[in-house]
Amino acid sequence: MVERARAKCAAAGFAGRFLIGDAGELPREGEVFGVVLARHLVWTLPEPEAALRAWVGRVRPGGRLVLVEGRWREADRDDVPYVAGAEALPWRGGIGADDLAAAVRPLVGGPVRVQRLDGERDLWGGAVTGERYALIARV
Repeated sequence: MVERARAKCAAAGFAGRFLIGDAGELPREGEVFGVVLARHLVWTLPEPEAALRAWVGRVRPGGRLVLVEGRWREADRDDVPYVAGAEALPWRGGIGADDLAAAVRPLVGGPVRVQRLDGERDLWGGAVTGERYALIARV
């Protein structure tokens, strides 16, 4: 995945740096970044609130936290978990925009913007029935 991301970044003419490590604990302690971006990751974490605090703490003043997330249609089914092991996660099946915004807002000390992505078929390879969005917060 990192190699694909590097190739896409280079093809778009952007310089980027990709770090590999525990998602809940960003690598390179003490280093700050202009942007911390995560896509469909928050719901997979065993301690999502702690990860959000850690991520915000690593964004330099004026930088942005960008979270592409959603709530999957399968999340409403009690009989079958979205993926094996998801039933043990606090935000299993995704998290809605309002709930994630409420979790992030106090950490960044200001407003957050939610951009709905539900109808963007090209982003998902087809129509989606669940909620999809990008949450953008300036730190």
